[in-house]
Amino acid sequence: MNDPSQSIRLCRTRTGFTLIETVVSIAIISILIALSTSAVQSARQAARLTECINQARQIGLAVEIFSGRHRVFPTNGGFDEKAEYFDSDGIPFTPSTTDLVDSMAYHPWGLGDPTRPPRRQTGSWGYSILNELELGSILSTDDHSASVAIYHCPSRLRQTPTITVDDNYGMYRSGGYTMAKMDYGMNDQLALTFPEVANHSVVHDGLSQTVLLGEKAVDPSVQLATSWYWDEPFWVGGSKGTARSGTEILIDNVGVPFRHNWGSSHPNGAVFVMADSSTRCLTRSTDKELMAAWMTPAAHDMAVQGE
Repeated sequence: MNDPSQSIRLCRTRTGFTLIETVVSIAIISILIALSTSAVQSARQAARLTECINQARQIGLAVEIFSGRHRVFPTNGGFDEKAEYFDSDGIPFTPSTTDLVDSMAYHPWGLGDPTRPPRRQTGSWGYSILNELELGSILSTDDHSASVAIYHCPSRLRQTPTITVDDNYGMYRSGGYTMAKMDYGMNDQLALTFPEVANHSVVHDGLSQTVLLGEKAVDPSVQLATSWYWDEPFWVGGSKGTARSGTEILIDNVGVPFRHNWGSSHPNGAVFVMADSSTRCLTRSTDKELMAAWMTPAAHDMAVQGE
């Protein structure tokens, strides 16, 4: 005959979790949470990359519409000694950057001017194509602080435009204006400096084999704050804030060699638009010699004099 007390004891031993079971359960739950979080982050990164590709494609199409309409690529603008600009107090001034890293080099810039024809524009290419992006209201209101959402990569959190201040990298003259920036740079062999302009005839290597524009490299501790250093606004013409010539593709990080180069906050690479308006996401391991070839539209006849 069975002992009733033994049955009770057996039942009691089967209730609850042992310490080992509890630890294993917690570990499994932690792994599932980690996998879920990683999946969510990956999905968000993929969505941001897709949005960035779509934005870059629209910008590239705007450049194509501009070049079809005016028979030249939009220039990167630049300083014109005959131009006259007035600061927020109505006093004449010249937009400029004095490079404290590069032997106090002084760089005077142009400024976007809606009255100038495309071939004589002193603002950057990003300013020149606002009409093609259906943002002509920015030109008509002359609103320097107007932020253009399509110019901002969703993976790179740009601050609301603020007035620039001098820093350890440079001294800047903005005329007291708050000017919006952009995350994309154009190939400086296509977006030439005022007064030179380039047209499609200079692209001897084929439109699909020539970089038109891409995401530019930044150091978040420098460019994403108030500095203009290699990040001048798209209103400003002639600067490296809107053009690139390098062959490296970097990830946003403190201390990266951002000057001349390309880069992004995307985990695997940066978005580029070729001169035929096709888009590519190029990885950071892209061969530098291949990148140099894509950056060079032709060996000679790079510029045609503006009219």
